[in-house]
Amino acid sequence: MIGKHVSSYYPSDYLIRREQEILPALRRREHWQGEQMLVFPDGQRHPTLHTIFPVRDENGELFCTAAVIADITELKRAEDELRQSYEALRQSQTMLDDFFGASPAILNIVDEEFRYLKTDGVTPTYFGLDAQGIMGKSVKDLAPQWFEAYGAMVQRVVETGEPVLNLEVQSPVSARHGGNCLLAGLVLPGLSPRWKTWKWRRRF
Repeated sequence: MIGKHVSSYYPSDYLIRREQEILPALRRREHWQGEQMLVFPDGQRHPTLHTIFPVRDENGELFCTAAVIADITELKRAEDELRQSYEALRQSQTMLDDFFGASPAILNIVDEEFRYLKTDGVTPTYFGLDAQGIMGKSVKDLAPQWFEAYGAMVQRVVETGEPVLNLEVQSPVSARHGGNCLLAGLVLPGLSPRWKTWKWRRRF
């Protein structure tokens, strides 16, 4: 390694970057920091973070440079995994939005405190509210009579992971829907242990 030109450890574009970015910063008595590929003797490339400092002689002229080089391979791998996870989550969210928008059934997702996390366009109207008015509110507060009768059963779904099928619920709703309705549906364990998915259809 001693006596070898520094460019032998970098891709071919390093010299251009060195002349255009790094040396001008060092001549201004500044340090330079940035990401740069490092080429190992076996040809493998590893992303690194360079911090380069100017070293000056007794006349204040740039004599040489000192560098601290950190291997950020694992950091870059984690960034790639995070980016892929985010993209998968974004696609799942798009599919979930499309499903909620197209389903003829009443669909809701609530958290472990029975607060609405996601709702369809129909459910809020049963409480005389819009979608924004229902988000974050608890079913316990919006429909206490319903929750008193069926909340314990829904909680068991979360604890056991077993769905409840063919459930009929007599529930008070807003005057817009006649003040009362009979819903038939099911309760499913949600996408996470802290979510519950309710799916209903109105029976007339």
